[in-house]
Amino acid sequence: MKQSLLKKIKDKTIVVGVVGLGYVGLPLAVEKAKAGYKTIGFDVQAEKVEMVNNGHNYIGDVVNEDLAAIVKSGKLSATTDFLLSRMWILLRSVCRRRLTSISSRTSALSGKVRRQLLVICRKIPW
Repeated sequence: MKQSLLKKIKDKTIVVGVVGLGYVGLPLAVEKAKAGYKTIGFDVQAEKVEMVNNGHNYIGDVVNEDLAAIVKSGKLSATTDFLLSRMWILLRSVCRRRLTSISSRTSALSGKVRRQLLVICRKIPW
């Protein structure tokens, strides 16, 4: 499975999903699409999704022409249709127990996803 995922990353047949199309997510989605990956942006705000799908920019770090071009090419699209389970992790003395919780939750998801799925979790400090 690992080799299959690595091959898809290398030959750019993997689909990249970016949750949240704000000042971090939209530039990330645009850069992945510009790099050649089919990218889907997910956001709860229908206005943002509509703007992205129409190639209209609302973030200063994104070049208007880049966004319009990659949307037109089909490399980037956006949707409000998604389900996300949020897990907030506090890194304290109970770290091991929390990591075990993540492991059990991802194991529970394994029977519900189709094909191969690579999940990258990143904690952003608030």
